[in-house]
Amino acid sequence: MVSLLLKRLIVILAALMLAGCVLPLVEPDESRMAYLQTHPELDVDAAEAIRRGRVIPGMSREDVEACWGSPSKVDKSESIGMNLEWGEEIWEYRSNDVFTIHPEATVIFRNGKVVDVSPSYLSDVKD
Repeated sequence: MVSLLLKRLIVILAALMLAGCVLPLVEPDESRMAYLQTHPELDVDAAEAIRRGRVIPGMSREDVEACWGSPSKVDKSESIGMNLEWGEEIWEYRSNDVFTIHPEATVIFRNGKVVDVSPSYLSDVKD
């Protein structure tokens, strides 16, 4: 009985640790709080998302940088060979791990506003 309980506990802890490895920084920090204080015009949903370190559709580039900092890579629709609509931009966030091949998070902007966040759980502001 104890062995089964211990195995379940180990599996749960391992899953929690792995989930923590792929999320951008989401702990409240002073820079995000300062951004919120200097941008009282933000709607309630955007302000709450920024407070929690989440990115949601409708945010500006400046809002996203306040949440997650500068992206690791930016692709613009003007770039040769990009399969993007005019005015679209893709921001990729990667860890500093040299073995990371795929981005941990991708934000797509259209006309300066977020239209998609991948993986989608990174935009969830519900508890």
